[in-house]
Amino acid sequence: YSGYLALQAAIGIGADAVLIPELVVEAHPLCGPDDKRSLKERVLTELTEENFQRQLDDIADQLYAVFATGKRYGFVILAEGIAQLTADRLNRRYVKKHLETRIENWTHAHKPDVREHVIGYPARGSRPSRFDNWLGATLGAEAVRCLLERKTNDIGALSEMVGWSEKE
Repeated sequence: YSGYLALQAAIGIGADAVLIPELVVEAHPLCGPDDKRSLKERVLTELTEENFQRQLDDIADQLYAVFATGKRYGFVILAEGIAQLTADRLNRRYVKKHLETRIENWTHAHKPDVREHVIGYPARGSRPSRFDNWLGATLGAEAVRCLLERKTNDIGALSEMVGWSEKE
């Protein structure tokens, strides 16, 4: 449900805005280690929708300013986790409709079309390299070793972080 891939795509294409769950989704906190509710089960729908609309309004204002300089296109990236966490209520169609409504009131000579495009799996990147495979296997093996050595905290999560650094 994270916005990591959306952020990477936004940086990669020079997007004008990006909507990610970390900035939009509001959820009930977990009530201790025995609370087994998933993030999806804890989402506060009304607050999330308010955040989403506020973000969209900010994006529309930002796009208005960008188009006032003569730019003729803009890119807004929507992380798929937002739709997943809101039972597909806050999705690309919602974004398109909201932006179309805001653009109708623009005074610019050029009013852009709002189009949607699902990037899908190609945006996730190319095939992993040998290094990628090695790194995943090495870090995974180290994480398992930590678990086997019982290096966990009170709720059973790893109490050590496994990472890689070029420093020795």
